[in-house]
Amino acid sequence: MLKITNPKKLIFLVAIVILLIIGAIWSIIKFKDRNNPENQSQVYEALVNVVDQKTGDPVEDARSSLKKGDVIAYFPAGHSWSDTEKNSYLIVKLKLKEEDAAKLMSAETREIKDAKKDPNGKDMRPQTETIRARMYFLNLPDFDVQKFWETQQQPFGDKIFSASIIDKK
Repeated sequence: MLKITNPKKLIFLVAIVILLIIGAIWSIIKFKDRNNPENQSQVYEALVNVVDQKTGDPVEDARSSLKKGDVIAYFPAGHSWSDTEKNSYLIVKLKLKEEDAAKLMSAETREIKDAKKDPNGKDMRPQTETIRARMYFLNLPDFDVQKFWETQQQPFGDKIFSASIIDKK
């Protein structure tokens, strides 16, 4: 066994051992967090509306019409888009956590207080209704829409955006 007669050396040795233990615990926690799928980001490609869709009825317009910046679909990077999708919509690359990607497609809904019932007393329609087709949109930098239509070139190319461009309506 090691014999230490100087109290300062003993305190120093104990401090080093404590720091090593704390460092090991911290490394284990960080390693677990890094391997947690919820904490990992990946690159997605989102199909995004270029202009507002409109209907005459304002309530139906909000409920079913997608607006500029609304995401129509998203897939992991490398998805094979059709020529129609490439020429009619923006394809935007986003590095996101899975939970942020899921927000892109969420609608704004509200609970229905007076659900209609059938003769047997069962609800005939869902307990929620859609108020707005999308709750979130991509707040993209300005780009020349006319040039996009004319050249059919994606304005953002291979630029990868972060979750910071996702805004709530």
